[in-house]
Amino acid sequence: MNLNFKFRKICLAVTSFLSLFLLQTKALNSEILTKNFNQRRLIVQSSSQSNSPDSGPGAPGRTERGGPRNPCPATKPLTPIVFTGDRGLKGRLSAEEHPTFWVYVPYPSDRIESATFSLRSREDNEEEHIVYETNLNIRETPGIIRISIPSTEEPLQLNNWYRWYLFVDVYCDENSPASKDRVYGWVRREQLDSPLPNTATPQEKAFQLAKNGFLYDAVTILAEVNDLQGIQNLLNNYQLETIANEPLVDCCTTENEALP
Repeated sequence: MNLNFKFRKICLAVTSFLSLFLLQTKALNSEILTKNFNQRRLIVQSSSQSNSPDSGPGAPGRTERGGPRNPCPATKPLTPIVFTGDRGLKGRLSAEEHPTFWVYVPYPSDRIESATFSLRSREDNEEEHIVYETNLNIRETPGIIRISIPSTEEPLQLNNWYRWYLFVDVYCDENSPASKDRVYGWVRREQLDSPLPNTATPQEKAFQLAKNGFLYDAVTILAEVNDLQGIQNLLNNYQLETIANEPLVDCCTTENEALP
């Protein structure tokens, strides 16, 4: 009898311990799940806020790079030539109806599986709408490439913000599947406060454009006269020194253009 009684006491104690252990485990799992959910919600909110306008209808936030952070660690990151520092929205303007955009592509062209450029409108914080999109045949990289909106496309509307993207699928090495990378930037078409003097040199025009926030157009003017030193100085001044010495490459053709 005593042995049976002791055995029942032991069984009861073990059962009580297991029940308490299971309750504590359940509570801990619930706490972990709640914490993970809150972290995911915070990440989503943070991502949404970084992509949201910070002033005026359709105006951009400060973040310019999106997508994976350099899927091929042995290279520099895919980098848009835009200014993202304390000068706010300046550096993202263009006076052109069909502007040209500049991006540093770190990947050798024979490792690039595909590339797509997309320009999208975004008014009053509503859903983005594709204004222009094309596939690119990228050649001669790594280097800084230019992407121009064709004159046959609809011009950018004055005082409207647009967001542009470059999507790239790249093989980091021969034995790995293609990785996805992307960057984006903002552009707003504005009229110049006063016309640039006809007597001004390309360098003087580029300086005035960049000073007033028209960085895209400043780089384009210097590239047209092949002033590589001027471009280097400009990029250094706009905190893009990591790519300032990279070459301009003869790229790209769109899916509607024939290769030379």
